[in-house]
Amino acid sequence: MITDSHLKIKLLFQEQKRLVIILCLGIIFMSLASFCLGILMGIQIEKDTQGITVEYPPYLEPISAKIGDTSPNTASSQLSTGSTVNQGIYVASKSGTRYYLPTCSGVSRIKEENKIWFQTKEQAEARGLLPAANCPGL
Repeated sequence: MITDSHLKIKLLFQEQKRLVIILCLGIIFMSLASFCLGILMGIQIEKDTQGITVEYPPYLEPISAKIGDTSPNTASSQLSTGSTVNQGIYVASKSGTRYYLPTCSGVSRIKEENKIWFQTKEQAEARGLLPAANCPGL
């Protein structure tokens, strides 16, 4: 009776060892297969890509839209003088003392007709404006 129990326990442990070995081999195989598929997908993606596409936020489009156009009506020439246009990189109020990024919350309080747009920080600062303290990124 004790011998039978001992043999049964011994067989049970041997079966469990086999299951553990099979489970470990299965995990290793799945890991290797996933790695190889990832490598193959990376190669396929490299073949399919045609280059990098840069998308600018809407407030930058007028600056790049008319590069090389030197007429006084272009956005870039209006931005360089600090005159009012609908788009730009930095914005301020005609009567204000601070300049903002168009994404800052303070811009929503400026009426459209009072907005002045600038291409660079230096242009805004040349008019005596300071960066807004509550506008991240300035």
